[in-house]
Amino acid sequence: MISPLIVLLCLVSIDITLEHNSTRAGKVLQSKSGKPDLGSGSKYIAKKQSITCYENSDYTGSSVKAIDYIPNLRGYNFNNRISSCCVTSGVWILYSGQDYNSGTSQGNSFYMYGDNYCSRVPNNFINSASSLRYTGAPDGYKFDTLNFYHQINFSGREEYTYQDKSSMVFPDSVNSIVVTGCTPWTLYGNPNYRNPIGCIYPADQTNCFPGMYRNARSLGIRRISSARRGCFSRYRIQMQKEK
Repeated sequence: MISPLIVLLCLVSIDITLEHNSTRAGKVLQSKSGKPDLGSGSKYIAKKQSITCYENSDYTGSSVKAIDYIPNLRGYNFNNRISSCCVTSGVWILYSGQDYNSGTSQGNSFYMYGDNYCSRVPNNFINSASSLRYTGAPDGYKFDTLNFYHQINFSGREEYTYQDKSSMVFPDSVNSIVVTGCTPWTLYGNPNYRNPIGCIYPADQTNCFPGMYRNARSLGIRRISSARRGCFSRYRIQMQKEK
């Protein structure tokens, strides 16, 4: 059984049969401008996010390697075929529906992250993935980024930033959030950093593990109109426990 430690080095022979390198155009609502910050994780050696997924639960059989978004695994003859994955580096989310569960409230998702980390997908998600994508900066998952999704479970369209954001494109559409890097962010109910909601943190500031907030509404967040890097509120938004 594979250890759940995020930094586990998994010694497997990777036989890449398919590789995908697509564009993110049309799926991203806010282009990332400038260069992201590494925060307190300055010792981190950044490398491009990538994942390889396999048809068998023991990391064997046909495989698909992704270094960018794949909105439809059917185009690579890998729809509903994933049983295990190895993350070379990054934070990757697998979705039961095409286009990252866009347009459905019934879609499920599974995420995994780390460096050279392997895991079987949960029993209820075996042979269920129809699309996948990473979150955060493409060239390093421990860079400080803030990622908003229009649906729960990190599904649907996204809006994200490396820097302070004085106004959101769709302030009423944030339903899940991912914080990457080592630094918290402050969320505000009004544009231009007015009416602070609270500070949202990565899961681990020492190791810079991502904060995965599956359902923003369940945390009492109804509207996010601006966001600023760093914590400027006394209130800390608590992450939900994974079931």
